[in-house]
Amino acid sequence: MGNPKSYRLYIIASIIMILTITLLIFMGISSWINLKMNRENYISLYQDKAKLLITSLVHSMEEKQNLSKTFNIMEYLIQNKSIRYGAVISKDKFLYIKGVSEKELNGNISRLGKKSGKTISKIINTNTMITYLTYNICFKDIKKCQNIKVIIGFDMNKFQSAKKADIRHTSVMFAIVLLLGLGVSFFMYVISVYHKLIIKLKFAGKYTENVVKNMANGLITIDSKGFIVSYNSEGLNVLGLNENIICKDINLNEFIDFEETGIGKTLKFGEKINDIECIYEQPGGINLNLSISITPLYSTTKNYGAIIIIRDLTEFKKLEKRLLMMEKLAMVGKLASVIAHEIRNPLSSIRGFAILFSKYFKDEDKLKKYSEVIVKEVDRINDVVTDLLTYSKPVDLKIQAVDVNDLFDDILNIVDLEITKKNFIAKKIIQDNIQKIYVDMARMKQVLLNLVLNSLQAADTDKIIKIGIKKSAEKGFADIWVEDSGSGIPESLHENIFNLFYTTKEKGSGLGLPIVKKIVEYHDGCINIESPVKNNKGTKIILKIPYKS
Repeated sequence: MGNPKSYRLYIIASIIMILTITLLIFMGISSWINLKMNRENYISLYQDKAKLLITSLVHSMEEKQNLSKTFNIMEYLIQNKSIRYGAVISKDKFLYIKGVSEKELNGNISRLGKKSGKTISKIINTNTMITYLTYNICFKDIKKCQNIKVIIGFDMNKFQSAKKADIRHTSVMFAIVLLLGLGVSFFMYVISVYHKLIIKLKFAGKYTENVVKNMANGLITIDSKGFIVSYNSEGLNVLGLNENIICKDINLNEFIDFEETGIGKTLKFGEKINDIECIYEQPGGINLNLSISITPLYSTTKNYGAIIIIRDLTEFKKLEKRLLMMEKLAMVGKLASVIAHEIRNPLSSIRGFAILFSKYFKDEDKLKKYSEVIVKEVDRINDVVTDLLTYSKPVDLKIQAVDVNDLFDDILNIVDLEITKKNFIAKKIIQDNIQKIYVDMARMKQVLLNLVLNSLQAADTDKIIKIGIKKSAEKGFADIWVEDSGSGIPESLHENIFNLFYTTKEKGSGLGLPIVKKIVEYHDGCINIESPVKNNKGTKIILKIPYKS
């Protein structure tokens, strides 16, 4: 649909155009009728005048029976310009002619025709109207009757002048109306172009609106003070804002740091910034990896705002992280396969010989104890190789609904003997009415068992360990934690604790926590350390995993 105003203008212009054409036709017909009526009126007027003059002349001839006096009267009329010329003919013989040649007059008479006893008038050219009347006149003195044809011609200059004036007036009026019609036609053309332009602009605007609305990336425009002017749905979704409450009173700086992202520089200096990456925390607590590009909006003289394109790189970063992990695992896998092949074979021989030697020694013999130590250490090396192979393999998850209470009970039952032996207290904490989580049961049990065993080794004075779950501050996630009351882990070691082969234990392999981290990340989660927890003591390992409420 076009603009209703353009439709109204188009209708008005069409009506004016129709009226103009109607007026032109009316003027043409009325002018033709008017000219025709004027012509007939002039002919009638001169005909009556000619009749009167000719009748007077004929009566004068009959009364005075003297042609010369009649001729004098005609000559007087010619001199006073009452008539243009005059003539009297008897039996095709000119008795009198004045003001015109015999040849021209004969030609004109032949065009009039021969109708005896009637007054005949006709405009024979632009300047002359000829009238004649044929009478039989009897002269008493000669007792003889003659057929007399009296002819007079009138000057038509006044008629032609009036006719030209009428034509000029009609032409001027016709030209004015024609110009008006052309003006209206041009106006209609302008309206038509305007109407088409409005439709194109509306279509272009709608098309642009649809493009912006369906963009895969978020788009937000702000004014020079940072207030939101326009946006698309994706832009609001990324920022975690509600479209129903968004308005121009919201300043984007309340959600995105202008100095950190460079938006402030764009607003102040008009700098164009491409693909600035930042971590954005949505109002619901979800952290997103964003890429922000800022382009200044200019007026004719200065910058008056900015266009902000926002891309959500969260999934891309996860994929990138997973690809890096897979590359790392591939390298470790190659190394592990070589180690497994090159080490396990000699280890098997060493272990076998150590067992064999121990059989030849008595229980109190030191050599028997040394042989047993060799067997244990060989088994430990073999366990390390096994863990390394486990770490290097991709994790194949079988996600299912797992009862949280049963999961925690299974873990605590496995370590119950160790807990009882060391006089530990184990606490199970389930908050926010979380009953089920969707994880790989075996893998998650492996993760939690590893963390609980680490806690049992770390706890010292209070000898308390806790395993619990609650809804995370980040929407859509749950926090599973294992907490001990040990001496804690220095903050400087937090970044290294999950690195491959890094360990603070004398007999640790440095593979337990990396495997835990790997399994958690394959669940699209993450793992964090909080240490110390309280009074400069304790360590809390928090697993943040996706949660369906």
